[in-house]
Amino acid sequence: MRALCVCSRVMLRAARRVAERLPFDLEVATQDDAPESGDYDLIVLLRVTRPVVPDESAEIVAVPVDGSTGVQSLNTVPDRVVDRVREYVEYGGERNLEHALRYLASEVLGLDLGYEPPEERPWDGLYHPDRGPLEGPPGPSDRETVGVYLSREMWVWGCTDVPDRLIREVERAGGRALGVFTRPGRGRPLDELLTVDGEPVVDALLVVKKPSFKRGYERGFEALRRLGVPVINAVISWYRSRGEWRESEQGLGPGDLAYGVAMGELQGRVDPIPVGFKAEDGYEPEPGRCRLAARRALRWARLRRKPPGERRVAVVLNNGICSQGEAGIGSAMGLDTFESLARLLRRLREEGYRLDWVPEDGRELEREFFRRRAFNEFKGTTVEDILAAGGAVDLVPLDRYLEWFEELPEELRERMVEEWGEPPGDAMVVDDCIVIAGIRTGNVFLGVQPKRGCAGTECSGEVCRILHDPHCPPTHHYYAFYRWIRDEFRADVLLHAGTHGTVEWLPGKSVGLSEACWPEVCVGDLPVVYWYIVSNPSEGTQAKRRGYSTLVDHCPPPLGEAEAGVRELEERLEEAERSGEVDPRLFEEWEARAGAFIERGLHVIGEPPRDPGLLSEFLYALCRNRLRELIARELGVDLGKALERPGEESELGVTNRELVRAIDEVVREVCEGVVEEELGSERDNPVG
Repeated sequence: MRALCVCSRVMLRAARRVAERLPFDLEVATQDDAPESGDYDLIVLLRVTRPVVPDESAEIVAVPVDGSTGVQSLNTVPDRVVDRVREYVEYGGERNLEHALRYLASEVLGLDLGYEPPEERPWDGLYHPDRGPLEGPPGPSDRETVGVYLSREMWVWGCTDVPDRLIREVERAGGRALGVFTRPGRGRPLDELLTVDGEPVVDALLVVKKPSFKRGYERGFEALRRLGVPVINAVISWYRSRGEWRESEQGLGPGDLAYGVAMGELQGRVDPIPVGFKAEDGYEPEPGRCRLAARRALRWARLRRKPPGERRVAVVLNNGICSQGEAGIGSAMGLDTFESLARLLRRLREEGYRLDWVPEDGRELEREFFRRRAFNEFKGTTVEDILAAGGAVDLVPLDRYLEWFEELPEELRERMVEEWGEPPGDAMVVDDCIVIAGIRTGNVFLGVQPKRGCAGTECSGEVCRILHDPHCPPTHHYYAFYRWIRDEFRADVLLHAGTHGTVEWLPGKSVGLSEACWPEVCVGDLPVVYWYIVSNPSEGTQAKRRGYSTLVDHCPPPLGEAEAGVRELEERLEEAERSGEVDPRLFEEWEARAGAFIERGLHVIGEPPRDPGLLSEFLYALCRNRLRELIARELGVDLGKALERPGEESELGVTNRELVRAIDEVVREVCEGVVEEELGSERDNPVG
């Protein structure tokens, strides 16, 4: 008898061991490397997603993934046989797989091999690679504890090389690690496995399990939410080998991006780090990436445990393009950065963080930055001016910077020297020391992100073109600034204050970074929080994936009508109507201007707009076009025709222009009514 078993890569190693023990010839492969032809008596397809039939004459037994891939239509054996094999496979493990294949050889091909019934295996549990299964969650520990969450399939089939490596890297870095697995819908929820008396026994969670929308997705999300600890996305590349990832400028491919990164983001996972890759006999860990994932998890865990009075917070403000000069400092899309930071500093002091000085408001904080010249060199600000005004918080000596510089991969050092000269370069340098500018108040440092594409006080006017250059490295000052935050200031967390800075646009892979990618080189294992405007998700995605940032989204500022020239156009339209000669181009201009909306001020973090007028204008700006269409449809009016022929009389006895204006007024009234109702509800049911 000759048989072929095509299985998932997670099962591959176990299936090959089973094949060595069976008394017949069994070939084992994944669907990616299955033979295109062959002479087989039996073909067994286990948890594959596409048909693999190299011999049409063979008996076929297909057990799909979650019963939803369609390969079950290939079955040539009775349903009872398929159901029995499915039971063996769902329980899992080498013993069950061996007896499933013995069962098939006996029941389908008539061989008398002998087999045992399926043996139930745990649906959930805790484990350690050196101690095996654990009875329950451990008690409290002085060490930070990191959970490593893997799928039950990985555990039951012995495909645990990657999570085992993560566990050991956490322990090497001084933490306590705990492996955990569960089968959604069959096993206990994750939070139940990792809590004692309602409190989590882990301080952070590394997840190597691929999320699935088909089975238990919402339950899994709720379990993570209830657990209430940082969740790090330790990505296993299901489609690329380690070599393919290293050689790729993109990093992870489309399949890994969709299933390993994007779906994880929907569950609230942060810091997507590729820790393992497709290998010959399953999945192999990437030691350096596992080490980084473990360190980042422990940094989040330590931040969670550390008392507020001991936490060190670094805040980085955006630096506008050089053509804006000093006026671009702290600029952020739709955000009043200085007022938001002033309120944050007050809140930190209330929460017990150590601060020596807290500004009264954002304007005082802004004035302090300019009084001290606590920012980078510009045409009107030299490094000597910064030192004289008290804007320098520290100087990095050349020998210290050279230590950091030598830690860089050789290719990064060469590119820096090629672009910016030998260390320490020309940016923010005095007496061979790199100047770190900013404001320090107790355990909080506030600084302006270094310039991305130029050095010194002179600017050619062409630097804007390399703000997003995928090949130009940052300056020596840029790298030294982030290393100082990590190694000298010893920050526990970094806040990037507003949309958007430049670290997430530095050279490197698109997603799934390596140690030679500049965003990682700068932030290292430091937890990063990023204030980001909710209306810019595409670039926010870059900050999450390339800048290892946890986004705190904020609202855009309220919008209102531009108004400029609208009233004058209305008067001209009314005059044209009286003369019976409405120029469609005049109406088009009015329609364009009346539909143009501008920001009304700037948003302040933690302060949603409460003014009814601003809110109703904002809602009107967001909903006008769609509500117009709905109202016109209800009236039986062709809105497109009305907009194209404003001077014609509509079926309702008024001109199309008057009809459109009347519909707009209805939309405005609806928006005002909704806002009033919501604000009234808040007044009747105050929070807290």
